[in-house]
Amino acid sequence: MTPRVTLRNIAPVAVFFLFALASVAHATGPISSSVSVTNISSEPSVTGETYSVSFAAVGSDSGIPTGTVAIKIDGDPIPACSGILDGSGNGSCSVNSNGAMAPGSHSIIAYYGGDGTYASSDSSATPTSHGVNKADTTLSITSDLSAPTLAGQSYAVGWSALITSPGSGTLTGTVTVSDGTNSCSAAVGTGTCTLASVSAGNKTITASYYG
Repeated sequence: MTPRVTLRNIAPVAVFFLFALASVAHATGPISSSVSVTNISSEPSVTGETYSVSFAAVGSDSGIPTGTVAIKIDGDPIPACSGILDGSGNGSCSVNSNGAMAPGSHSIIAYYGGDGTYASSDSSATPTSHGVNKADTTLSITSDLSAPTLAGQSYAVGWSALITSPGSGTLTGTVTVSDGTNSCSAAVGTGTCTLASVSAGNKTITASYYG
């Protein structure tokens, strides 16, 4: 017996899918950071001395920021110095205790400028105090006073005034020369003044500079 095969027409079914795309805005902000002054090489420093300020920056995720840190003193908008962070997030730069940095206590703040990953920060909440003292000086009489003069006769007394290292700069103020009774004075940079000893006898000539 031959099997019977029945053929039926089946209509095709078409299924269509349309492409769809969804998008939403998302912003990724920089990671917060902190920066601090970690060391001052000379504390206190003296007028005119150059010293190093060390600093460090770290991310709130404990990562290591890159970029530049500026050191500002007493709120001056112009940085006293700036340096680049190394691979460990540390750096340093050199500051000079020049005439604009008078003897006394000064406030040092570090400012980190940020990078592509970490936000800027500063140490203004915990400023570092730094002291500056007057630099030492030396004063010597340079004139040859071995030749005698007459009582009441005027004679010039010269001197040399120097700033002792590590200080530097230009001295200001007055030098006074005295024979114990009579004296003369002139600006330290003048280097000489004229003295007249009015009484006879051996005199001890001294020069004094008080800053």
